[in-house]
Amino acid sequence: MAEIYDIYHDESKEEAYWHGFLFVPRSQRQYLLYLLASSRSGADWEKIISFKDINKRTGRRSPRVQLVESWLSIALASLQYQKLFKLPTPFYLCGNPRCYFRNLTNLIGCKFIIFKERDKHTKMFYGLSGLTCIETTFRMGIKGGVHRLFSDKNPIIIGNVFIDGNQHYIRQFGRDFDINRSLRRFTQESRDYVSFTSDSKLIAQRSDHEKIKAHENPDDSHLLQLCDILIGGVRFHSYCPDSRSIKYKISIPCKELLSRDSNNYFRMQQSRFLNAFTLAEAWLQDDEWQFASLKLGEDHACPKVKQLPLLLPASGVKKRISRLL
Repeated sequence: MAEIYDIYHDESKEEAYWHGFLFVPRSQRQYLLYLLASSRSGADWEKIISFKDINKRTGRRSPRVQLVESWLSIALASLQYQKLFKLPTPFYLCGNPRCYFRNLTNLIGCKFIIFKERDKHTKMFYGLSGLTCIETTFRMGIKGGVHRLFSDKNPIIIGNVFIDGNQHYIRQFGRDFDINRSLRRFTQESRDYVSFTSDSKLIAQRSDHEKIKAHENPDDSHLLQLCDILIGGVRFHSYCPDSRSIKYKISIPCKELLSRDSNNYFRMQQSRFLNAFTLAEAWLQDDEWQFASLKLGEDHACPKVKQLPLLLPASGVKKRISRLL
């Protein structure tokens, strides 16, 4: 029986244009939410958390910093698909003291997709509006990720797709994100092992659970926040890692994802994260899309050592050569 997944989308415009998609299986949704809520309670932080709000002025002991670190450890554990007890993925919940766990009670089986458009849509086809470009790369990201992570042997049923609000699109472009067009096009372009529930919708909801409408579920806002910090952590370790930054240590789970070579087929077949995530970037070159896997960036804190040529006296070289002969 195929699993039903709800999908949570967030984006970032730092350095490039990043789309992130967090897939949450409905069968394990409450268990994941229980872990997130337990850690939030332990940190005593009920407000929104976002990776971009963590900076050098944020104290290491700040409850929201500790909550981000905890949630990312939970997120990494939730992506594990096999070897639950043989090679467990540990995580911790906030509290005083912290509660550390060697493994989950049962596998959650989330999936995560990053799709980075290198040039912020500036090289996309002439005549497309800015929002149409965003809608296009949104669809490219979700379509490519679903087709990579699922298969005939591992089908998917898509429930609802949540995006982080619509207000910024209206302010910048004067119209809403085209919800119906985006979901309808994806439905038409998807493969046989991808299906949708009869009531699937693309829903615009704020990630800030304190600002949602009365009929909206705050749990969906919490999962949008989880998607936000996953994107932020991957982005940080992909293009601007700095081990002196407060963001470095708290986002180590994202570094671990980037360090795994998803192109190494044989290694990934043995991985506990097999088909759990895909981190990709795309760019236009000569009007053709090019694709590559995201890689770990170079740590800005590591000094660059300039290598000087090693000069040996000519006589010394001749003596060594003569001995070898």
